[in-house]
Amino acid sequence: MKKLLVVLMGLAILASASQAYVFGIETGFFTAGIPYMGFELNDSQRIDVGLNYVSLNNATTLNLVGRFQNKLVTAKKLSAYWAGGLGIASAGNTSTITISGVLGTEYMFDSNIGVYGDVNVLTLQSTSVGGASTTNFYLLQGSNIAVAGLRVYL
Repeated sequence: MKKLLVVLMGLAILASASQAYVFGIETGFFTAGIPYMGFELNDSQRIDVGLNYVSLNNATTLNLVGRFQNKLVTAKKLSAYWAGGLGIASAGNTSTITISGVLGTEYMFDSNIGVYGDVNVLTLQSTSVGGASTTNFYLLQGSNIAVAGLRVYL
């Protein structure tokens, strides 16, 4: 996994020298500890993508996440944003698809390092186990309602 992440990061950096890149790891709703990389589209919009593949003791887990983020307001080093996310997870005969709506804020210590906090406002989650599926909708509730993390801009 580490080799794949390094290769993906290297390719992304080579793809465009004018693009701002973000790398981070967060534990919580969006990535559940999955390393992710963000691509700044412009001053107010970003796309985050992450992938994790683990094969251990004849069990394979695959997680894929993506998120679009749009800044609402920026004041000096502090900004507020909304984000929409999609997560797909598969482990054995269980698969889960999650769609989320998030409000968050980010504080930049300098131009390359920032901390952030997100509140998971809306979640639609569909889980399938061996053909039987359940769908849940959460409004300001559920697991991992709030997350925080560190972002490093390359």
